[in-house]
Amino acid sequence: KGFTFLIKELKESVDVVFDITIVCRGPIPTIADIIKGNKFKADYYLRKIPVKDIPLGSDEETAKWLIDVYKTKDDLLEHHSQFGAFPGPERYLPRRIYPRLIVFCWSLLLFVPFALYTTYLAATKAYTALILMAAFLVAAYTALIL
Repeated sequence: KGFTFLIKELKESVDVVFDITIVCRGPIPTIADIIKGNKFKADYYLRKIPVKDIPLGSDEETAKWLIDVYKTKDDLLEHHSQFGAFPGPERYLPRRIYPRLIVFCWSLLLFVPFALYTTYLAATKAYTALILMAAFLVAAYTALIL
């Protein structure tokens, strides 16, 4: 019912719906793995479905169409499990530098004031604050590992 409601409300402002089927090669990554930057490989199948091709007459028609989409996804997953790839031509996406550049800039933006404040605390011999800051960093790092 959620998709049916959304597509009917957004049909004037949205031209296409993207249907993405993803299969991870190897162990499925967790959010912590992604945050830590661990590499993983995945295959994906992307379909671009124009909103005008989605039946919007009644809720039942839209629900039936959505069930058919999920049956197609099941067939794609079955094909991938049998042949190790999705049907159709394979395309490899090159790595882009922009995400790394954004992480680098945010790291600088956060690290420089942190380093200056830590230097200030050390210079003023505020050891209690330094110990609390170190404990916070250890706790944050431990939370990322788990």
